[in-house]
Amino acid sequence: MRTKIVTTLALIFFISLSAQDKKWTLQECIDYALENNIAIKQQELTNEMLTEDIVSAKGNFYPSLSASASQNFNFGSYIGNDGGRISRDSRSNSFRLNTGVTLFNGNRNRYNLLQSQKTLEAAGFDLQDNKNNIMLFVINSYLNVLLNKESIRITSDQIEISISQVLK
Repeated sequence: MRTKIVTTLALIFFISLSAQDKKWTLQECIDYALENNIAIKQQELTNEMLTEDIVSAKGNFYPSLSASASQNFNFGSYIGNDGGRISRDSRSNSFRLNTGVTLFNGNRNRYNLLQSQKTLEAAGFDLQDNKNNIMLFVINSYLNVLLNKESIRITSDQIEISISQVLK
């Protein structure tokens, strides 16, 4: 039992050591943050939806066309003019084709298209602003890590100097 625990702990220790062998550059940190940020992915999906809104707004300029078909079956009997019962089945078909063109609606289609385009443009600026903020945060954090490493080095140098002065 004890060997299993020791083996498991040793395995976890070596995995944690090998996971930290990679040295990240600043550009790798920024790229990783931009690729894996959920807010950026959501904004990119929102931009795709806004692009589809533009396609829909452009579609409002085209004429509309609709078609339908139906078929009815009637089975049974009815009473004829002479008062006798007549057994008869009937069938009917119906086909429809409708089209429509908007001649003028107060420029609503034009303004909807402009609004969709401007909304997409604004969303693009928001996305870029969010990316810039994330890059600044990563750069700031990266520089803080470098500063802390340098502070550790300076402190250890000071400790060595203090020890050497005490020993003299």
